[in-house]
Amino acid sequence: MDKFLKRIIWLILPAPLVYLAIVWNKLPEKIALHFNMKGIADRLGNKNDLLLLVALLTAIAIIIFLLLPLVYKIDAKKTAVENKGRLLRLAF
Repeated sequence: MDKFLKRIIWLILPAPLVYLAIVWNKLPEKIALHFNMKGIADRLGNKNDLLLLVALLTAIAIIIFLLLPLVYKIDAKKTAVENKGRLLRLAF
């Protein structure tokens, strides 16, 4: 993966947090955080819960992006080396 694409990824990954910071003052105090199969909100939370959820998902995405290209190094059977290119594309 070339350096240009990696730089773009580092701009995309924090985008949900940036968007949340932009619309923070426009959000109501109670926010629907989960919906059932019928589309009815079954879990309500405050804005801080939403911030925690978005921050957690962003952190998980960053961790996955950093770890997937390195999986071949910790593979005990050494079969992931063959798929190094695929792992890089998957991380992207």
